[in-house]
Amino acid sequence: GTNTSLQKLWLGGNNIGAEGAKALATALGTNTSLQTLFLRSSSNKIGDEGANSIANALATNTSLQRLDLEHNNIKGNLFSSSAKSKLKKIAKQKKIELDI
Repeated sequence: GTNTSLQKLWLGGNNIGAEGAKALATALGTNTSLQTLFLRSSSNKIGDEGANSIANALATNTSLQRLDLEHNNIKGNLFSSSAKSKLKKIAKQKKIELDI
């Protein structure tokens, strides 16, 4: 089932990686209560792949108001639409406070 009461989640320093970010993204896509997600940490190593998954989930998420992804090696590819650009665009559209 989907959690309907969790509002803030701090997962900095948990070695999440791209696969963990994909799992979080799956949950974010259906979660309706989470308002703050804090993933700031160089040890999380989400990277572009994980950031892209999170960006896709934000397109359908209706509750997130703040997302912190700083220090996660999110750079993007110069020859394609970068995960960083995608995150910024969606955050702006949905008025999500984004740190990246």
